[in-house]
Amino acid sequence: LEEMRRCPQSANVQEAALSAFADVLKSQADCCDLEAWVDAEILQPHAVGGVIQTVIDSMAHHRERRPIQEFGCQTLGLLYMLLPAATDPLLDCIVDAVLAAFKRHNKDYEVVDMVVWTFSCFVEPPAGL
Repeated sequence: LEEMRRCPQSANVQEAALSAFADVLKSQADCCDLEAWVDAEILQPHAVGGVIQTVIDSMAHHRERRPIQEFGCQTLGLLYMLLPAATDPLLDCIVDAVLAAFKRHNKDYEVVDMVVWTFSCFVEPPAGL
C-alpha cells in the first residue's frame, strides 16, 4: 500500500500491488481468517476506506491497463466485504470505479468477469470487521 502511494505513476508497481492484495484478501476470505488480521493489526477496520480510495485512484490513473482494472475490481469487491455497514458514500465510489473499468474494457473477458463478480459482492450488506 505504501509503495502504491509512493509510486502512483508506476503501472508495474500498481499492478503488482493490486495482484498481491487480491490474492491475499481472497485467500484470507476463503479461509475466514480476516478476524485474525484485525487481531494481528495487519488490517484495521478504520483503514479500509483509505485502502479503497488508493485502489480507486490507481484504477483511475491507469485506465488502459487491463490487469490493474481486473485486480482493482477484485480488490474492491473483497474490501467492500470488510466495510462496516452503512458506508454508502464508499459504495458509490466503488460502483463508479467498477463501472468505469467495465466501460473501458467491455470486450475483455477477464475484466468483465471480475466486474460481474464485484457486483455480486454487493448483494449482501458488508459483514464488516
